[in-house]
Amino acid sequence: MSAANLTSLEHLRGFREAWIQFLATAEEALLSMDGDVRRANHQIAEHLAAWQRLARQREEQLGEKKLILNRRKLSKTFGRPVDTTVEEEDVRKAQRRLQEAQDKLAAIKKWQPILARAMLDYEGPKQQLHVMLTTDAEKGTAFLDNKIQAVESYLAVQGPQTPRLASPAEKGAAT
Repeated sequence: MSAANLTSLEHLRGFREAWIQFLATAEEALLSMDGDVRRANHQIAEHLAAWQRLARQREEQLGEKKLILNRRKLSKTFGRPVDTTVEEEDVRKAQRRLQEAQDKLAAIKKWQPILARAMLDYEGPKQQLHVMLTTDAEKGTAFLDNKIQAVESYLAVQGPQTPRLASPAEKGAAT
């Protein structure tokens, strides 16, 4: 049987308190990460819906600008074609705005599967850590409690009292 090298019961109790604090902090971190992941997923979905609406609006605007341009081209002033520079510039602006919305949609659609894959990669280790924090941590805490109780019981037991021997200095002073 090996001898226990216990220098302080308070150190053991302090370790138990630090262990419990670690468990609480780790559980809080897991909850925070879950919230961050849900928020990111929600933001991606919101951005997708917003850019889809905006792309539809910009398609309609482009159609309106093209219609205005075509009407302007068909009209003639005194038999001469009308200047359509302003309307053509409006069509180009509308095309650029539509392209911007389509580019944003493409970027969001590109990131959606990447985020979904990252969420799946996160879920496995997160679940393992959660199980460890709930079940294994309870076992660890119970183990520490048992050890503290055993040490306290050990320290409470009084061994047989042995007579104290006088030290050599005490023997010299007695003579």
